[in-house]
Amino acid sequence: ARIIRMVRIIRIIRMVRFLVELKLMIYSIFNTFRSLFWSLVLMGMLLYLCSVCLTQATTQHLLEVQGFTLEPDYVKELRRDFGSIPSTGFTLFKAVMGGISWGDPL
Repeated sequence: ARIIRMVRIIRIIRMVRFLVELKLMIYSIFNTFRSLFWSLVLMGMLLYLCSVCLTQATTQHLLEVQGFTLEPDYVKELRRDFGSIPSTGFTLFKAVMGGISWGDPL
């Protein structure tokens, strides 16, 4: 019985050592959330700024070529992908995350 108790105590001591390492890993993960949050905020702001610029450029382009005969599909695709700030942002997000190829919306 004493030997079994000693084996149990040795197992518990070994587990405590692993728990300290696990605790350190969890602590490290939680401390990186602040950096992750601010990185996502910066990425969102950059995405919004690019969306505003691309939407403005698309609208300006469509106004300049309004008198010319353009393919209706071309205009429809431009308006679908870059016609508003949310749709432009979503198109850029898909392109950055690999959902679509960079050349597909253009």
